[in-house]
Amino acid sequence: MWGQRLSNSLKEFILPVLKHFNLRKEFKEIYGSEDFADKGDFIVEYLKKRRIRKRDCYYVGDRIADVKLAKKVGCQSVAIIGTCAWDSPKDIIDEKEALPPQIESCP
Repeated sequence: MWGQRLSNSLKEFILPVLKHFNLRKEFKEIYGSEDFADKGDFIVEYLKKRRIRKRDCYYVGDRIADVKLAKKVGCQSVAIIGTCAWDSPKDIIDEKEALPPQIESCP
């Protein structure tokens, strides 16, 4: 089980996708955009309430804004790049100061 899922999408979109790919059981909690006003504040409060260390939180995203938000709230970031990502690989790589210290490529 992976833990929690937080998305900018509405849960009415998230839940059918997770069900389709048989991933719903992998998440204890799922939060959509209707559950928060500010994503950064939500993450900080969520981690504080559950006594989760920021360094143990991984923020996975496909936009440079996701990488920047992870850095702002103190989480580890994982940037997904490729044909399904919102931002292009060039856009993400060009933002060197926001990127995590190690970049790995998967086939």
